[in-house]
Amino acid sequence: MRQLNESFVEKFKKNKLFELYNKNAELFLGVRDGTINFYYQGASVCKISYSRGLFTCLISPKYLSEKGSSQKKISDEEICKRYKSIVSIINDYSKRNEEKKAQQELIYKNNANDTSNWYCVDMEYVRKGNAKGGRADIIAVSKNKPHRIAIIELKYGSSAYGGSKNGSSILKHVDDFHNIIHEGAFEKYIKKDIVGIVKSMNLLFPNYPIKICNENEIADHPDFYFITLNNNDDGKHSTPKMSMGGYLFNKSNPKNVEYRTKCTSNKTVESKFGDITDPSNAKIYVNFLFSKDIINHIKIKDIIDDISYKE
Repeated sequence: MRQLNESFVEKFKKNKLFELYNKNAELFLGVRDGTINFYYQGASVCKISYSRGLFTCLISPKYLSEKGSSQKKISDEEICKRYKSIVSIINDYSKRNEEKKAQQELIYKNNANDTSNWYCVDMEYVRKGNAKGGRADIIAVSKNKPHRIAIIELKYGSSAYGGSKNGSSILKHVDDFHNIIHEGAFEKYIKKDIVGIVKSMNLLFPNYPIKICNENEIADHPDFYFITLNNNDDGKHSTPKMSMGGYLFNKSNPKNVEYRTKCTSNKTVESKFGDITDPSNAKIYVNFLFSKDIINHIKIKDIIDDISYKE
């Protein structure tokens, strides 16, 4: 189970790193196996561990303006001291990765909204020893019981669907979704991880809006989502929604005509899984949400149920 032990939590709450997190609303705290990850703009600022009375942080050397391919271990005090510099460097990287920047803004807007039906409990989720199931951009949990689990893949703008490489990526994400169900990963691992994450967050933050004591409080099946932001015309009379249709549907499918785009991939999702937009599909059903919102102008305040989405 992905859960922090109480001793780690109590020591962390007295550490400068906890103070750093509470003072910087832009940080996202991810619970890992006995460790904590700080994320900023979708990037891992540091991985925090505790041993022999000391907290240490693993960080990419590039965020310290240093060379090196492996993560570097530095002290908690050093992270706090160099935080502004680290954030500045990550900002330069995030300018080249709009999707990651949008990811964290979407999470922040949702979690800051008390009236949202959902709460984002994790980002960049990978289950331990993951063989099949991929990396989830966002894990959101419904506030009402039984708690529904939304496993979300985020896309941003027309570049998210451009070329065969990204088309294959869409098929890979759907393949990961399918494996989560048909390999039994949701029941065996993911439910346990979510319970552990939520229990850890409740130890850290008594007012945490999600309370889950056991797996029985979680719905039997997860909900899968592709959320696309910046669903705007790319100047060639095509939107990401149209492009997505080309990767999803075979040429003979009337929906391909509806999307008014040529099939952009020789190997569509439909050829392997059928029409995954049909709720009666026995293999896998996926929800698709589209928004014209762009970075710095994201108005979405409920990550799943916002009225501004187009399905």
